[in-house]
Amino acid sequence: MDINFHEGKQIYGLVGPMFSGKTLAVLRACDRISHFTYQWQILKPESEFRPELHEDKFPRHYLVSRGFGGKKFGLPGTEVTDDRVDIIPSLLDRKLVRARSGFIALDEANHYDGDLVGLVQELAEFGFSVIFSGLNLDFRGMPFAPVPELLTLATYQEIIKGICMYESGEEGKCKNTATHSQRYHGGEPAPWNSPIKEIGTDQYACVCREHLDVPGRPKKFEIK
Repeated sequence: MDINFHEGKQIYGLVGPMFSGKTLAVLRACDRISHFTYQWQILKPESEFRPELHEDKFPRHYLVSRGFGGKKFGLPGTEVTDDRVDIIPSLLDRKLVRARSGFIALDEANHYDGDLVGLVQELAEFGFSVIFSGLNLDFRGMPFAPVPELLTLATYQEIIKGICMYESGEEGKCKNTATHSQRYHGGEPAPWNSPIKEIGTDQYACVCREHLDVPGRPKKFEIK
């Protein structure tokens, strides 16, 4: 995503399915911002900590991506305790607050508890440019709050797509454009009535629309 360095108070949205590279896109944006000597701060929800990504190289407060080819990439961030939106103002870097400018990056927007839409509005009005990432669709393929509403505020937005991970014994991997997140329970597709939020990556895959499988999906219309 291109960053507009000529105008402040912009909102940038980076959305898409699991395993599409959203976190990497946030990290690359912050890395690019630093090359232009602008200040930035990454905020990450506490529930998003994944030991397998951090291991010994990255401290817990770092935002880490798997990167490509198994080469992980991370930058320092600020962990938001209990994913609470209401404490984020107290966690903001005081240098950025005094300057009333810079970039605030919010990873995994779907994980936060509270009025994230209101916070993003107020951060931009205060003087910050805001970058957010998240899932635009839940595991059922339905709009996943608060990301759709955040996208209506975004000056710049990008839907990041992955590569379908569905695999059949006869045809191998699909490899079509992936726009959805498939959830599994015990190796089987999660049913429609499963909880919307389930933290973790070992039970997910990114898939194309054709291979999204949600048992028990209700039918509202009879299309013949």
